[in-house]
Amino acid sequence: MSTFLDIIMSAFIFGVLTLSLGRVQVNMNNTKAQNQFSYTVQTNAVELARLVEHDIVKIGYHVTGPKITAADSSSIAFNAALDNTGASTPIQYSVGAPSGLTETSNPRDFVLLRTVNGNTTSINFGLIQFNLKYFDAQNAIIPTPIIGSAQLDKIRGIRIRFSIQSSESVPVDTVWESVSWEKTILPRNLSNLNY
Repeated sequence: MSTFLDIIMSAFIFGVLTLSLGRVQVNMNNTKAQNQFSYTVQTNAVELARLVEHDIVKIGYHVTGPKITAADSSSIAFNAALDNTGASTPIQYSVGAPSGLTETSNPRDFVLLRTVNGNTTSINFGLIQFNLKYFDAQNAIIPTPIIGSAQLDKIRGIRIRFSIQSSESVPVDTVWESVSWEKTILPRNLSNLNY
């Protein structure tokens, strides 16, 4: 009888240990997924920030006509020479529809559309917010949408804010990894000086 109880107790202890190890493995897998999503979101935020900042800083560079042609809270169109050839190029940033991304499980993400010289590129970094604010020479906010060349010519600074979330959630918690970025840029060529 005692041998039978020993076998039952051994089986019970083995079962508890097996369940504990299984739970540890599940926790490790969730942590690994969360870290991977976090790394991807941070990398995407850095890449998008570099791209947008590179273009916005060059607004009006080698431009003799209108520097900013359209400005709204989620889109901007401007002219700039992105390379050192001196040729002015029309550039536009705008947001796509949230329903435009069917390949991700995140219901809030959308693409950012970057159009350079008529060629549109969809940037799918898990963007959930893209907001632009415009400032005049006295650092006062200019209400959007900004209509007319006289109003567009008053723009001296642009605050860009975006938030990015992972395209998939952490499996168990349905938590979306996210990063926000914000910067106010004062393009040199929006002042009265032309470089």
